[in-house]
Amino acid sequence: MNDNDSILSWIHNLPQYTAPPPKGRGRPAKRKRDADLDAGLDETPRPGARSPFPDHSSLPGVDRLSVETDVEINALEPRALPAAARKLVTTIEEIGYGHDILPHDWKSTIVEAVKAQDPDNCRLWRHSFQPPDTTDRLPGRIPTYDEVVMIHRTATECQQYRRDMSSWNLRVHWWLLEIIFKDAYRRQCNNFNALSCTTPHLHLVFKPVLKYIKTGYLQIYASIVHDADLSVRIANLSRLTSKSTEYYIDFSSIGTRPLLLNIETKEPDGSLEAAQLQIGDRLANEWAVLKSTIKQRLWRRCVENGLEDLDPRAIEAETLTVLSTLEFIPGVVVQGHRWYLVLSTYENGKTKLLADRQFGTTQTELGIYSTIAGIRELIAWARDEYFPWHVSNVL
Repeated sequence: MNDNDSILSWIHNLPQYTAPPPKGRGRPAKRKRDADLDAGLDETPRPGARSPFPDHSSLPGVDRLSVETDVEINALEPRALPAAARKLVTTIEEIGYGHDILPHDWKSTIVEAVKAQDPDNCRLWRHSFQPPDTTDRLPGRIPTYDEVVMIHRTATECQQYRRDMSSWNLRVHWWLLEIIFKDAYRRQCNNFNALSCTTPHLHLVFKPVLKYIKTGYLQIYASIVHDADLSVRIANLSRLTSKSTEYYIDFSSIGTRPLLLNIETKEPDGSLEAAQLQIGDRLANEWAVLKSTIKQRLWRRCVENGLEDLDPRAIEAETLTVLSTLEFIPGVVVQGHRWYLVLSTYENGKTKLLADRQFGTTQTELGIYSTIAGIRELIAWARDEYFPWHVSNVL
C-alpha cells in the first residue's frame, strides 16, 4: 500500500461528524420537585420548607407581617422610664462603675494578681467585691482572672492591628460570651447560650422593609433541648408562621430558639449611629413579630370557640393590650471595646429606641468583669421577666 492509499484509508476510518441538537432541545428535562410531597415526608419545621399547616395570613383579620422601620431614637432618661426599666438601668449603671460585680471570696486572689501587674491599679477594684455570703443568682458563670486576661490581650491585639469586624466578633465578643455560658471544658453551664450569627439571612418577606439590618451579629438564646413541652410548643408555633420559624431569621440554629438578647457590633471606629439604626431595626422587627403572633393566637382562639364574626378592631385592641404588658425590650450595642445598653419600647404603633448607657469595656480586666456582670444581669431579666411573658402570651 502506497502513501496515498494509507492516507485515504485513515480518512475513511475517521468517525462521522454529528451536528449538536439546536440550543434548548435534546436536553434531559429537569425533574420538577414536588414541594407538597417533600413537605409531607417530614413535618419537622425547617426554615424555607413549605409548612403543611395554614399560613397565619389566611386567618380573618390577620395581615402579613409589616415592620415600621422609621425607628425613633431618643436619649435614655431613667426618670422617664417605667419602674421595671428604671430598676434595670440603675443596676446596669452600678455595674458600669464596677460596684459589687465579683464574689468576696475572690478578692485576695484577684488583688494579688493585679498587684503583680500594676500596683497602682488596685485602688480601682476597691468597690468591686460583694459583701460576704452574697448568693450569686445570675445565669452563666464568672470567668477566672486568667480567662479575662486572655480576652483583654486579644482585644488589645485586635485594636493594635486594626482587625476587621469578623475578628472582633469571633475572637473577642463571642469568646467573651462563650466563657460566660460555658465552663472551662466548653460545656454549657445552664439553659442559656450565645451564637455568632455570621451566615443567617433574612426571609424574603422582610427584606423590602428592613432598611438598616445586617446579617452578622451576636445573639443570646434560651436552650430548650431538655424541655420537651416547650420544644413542642415552639415547633407548633413555627409551623403556623409563613416561614416555619418563630423569628425573622432564615437560619435553623436560631429560627426556633427563644431569643433573649440582640447584640449589634461595630469596629472601634465604626459609626455608633449606624449601630443604633441597625439594632433599632432588629428590635422593631421583634416587636412586630410579637404583635403579629399575639394577634394570630387571639384569632385562632376565637375561631376554635366558634366566634368568627368578631370585629377585627376588637382583636387589634386586645393585641395591643397584651403587648403593652411587656414594657420594654433591651438590646446591646458594641463599638470596639465599649459595650452599651439600649432599650426599646412600642408605643402607638411605633418602636422607640432609647440610647444608651455604657456598662463595660474590654480595655481593662475590670471593665471586662463589668461587661460580664452586665450581660448576666440582662439575661437574668430575660429569664425572670421576658421569657415567662413570652411563654404565657406568645407560645
